[in-house]
Amino acid sequence: MQNPLKYNYFISYDSLKLRYGYTEINTKESKGLVLLLHGRAEFIEKYKEIVNHLANMGFDVVTLDWRGQGLSDREIANRQKGYIKNFNDYLIDLKLFYDKIIKPKKLPVFMLSHSMGGHIGLKFLHDYPNIIKKAVFVSPMFNIKTSSVARLISQTITKIACASGFSEYFVFGGKKYDSTRSNLKKNIFSHDSLKFNIQADAIKKNPDLALGGVTWGWLNAAYNSIDILLQKNYASTIETPVLIINAQKDKLVKRSSQKKIHKNLPNCMYVSIKGAYHEILFEKQNIRDVFWDHFDRFINFP
Repeated sequence: MQNPLKYNYFISYDSLKLRYGYTEINTKESKGLVLLLHGRAEFIEKYKEIVNHLANMGFDVVTLDWRGQGLSDREIANRQKGYIKNFNDYLIDLKLFYDKIIKPKKLPVFMLSHSMGGHIGLKFLHDYPNIIKKAVFVSPMFNIKTSSVARLISQTITKIACASGFSEYFVFGGKKYDSTRSNLKKNIFSHDSLKFNIQADAIKKNPDLALGGVTWGWLNAAYNSIDILLQKNYASTIETPVLIINAQKDKLVKRSSQKKIHKNLPNCMYVSIKGAYHEILFEKQNIRDVFWDHFDRFINFP
């Protein structure tokens, strides 16, 4: 069964147009609604197969392009630059999205998030309890993978750069979107070349979807938000049942921070998928099968 996404826009608290996508299953037949939160530099089109899979399982699906990504408005003139003032802006957008688009559907809501989407999703569970029935975090960006010393140096430089007026500049090594990302030999995202290239293929069709590297402003906002997530008692207040899916060979986010959050969450399962790179949802078939098996059992468990 194919359930093509429909698209629309809503207006953020600061007047940005934010795009969202949704499916429509007969409400009487729906198992519930899955709120799908994608990662940094991603967009709705990349997740069409995931949406169809969820729809075939009997779920309605809603998802959005974060501010500064996809076809949502971007906060600075150069749309290639990954920028955000404060990660709380993502959270405010998500709550508004829930209130305007999701709540009126009156369906039980489940969360499926990837990478940065997991970071924002965890904050949503913390700040707005008893809204999400169950949440699945796939390779969540609870921390950026780096050593403690490198993190301290990077965060110090980042704060200096922002204080000096460079928040909208690319970080060292940052640049506009590079289509050679699709070279699988250099790829640390997925072992499946076809799935890995879904994003690049969509950008070829619509270059406006592309987003380059992060700015000092985005990195500073990320560090500040990560520090909040990793506070000792932060996750311990979240009562929502959670499943954290870890990619064993993830080279982008810190696995130890995922384990730390897992231990602090009072109602959490933790699974590590052997051999998986960061983008588990776009990995080889056998890895995807493992993921969907865990997802199905977790969501359908009473």
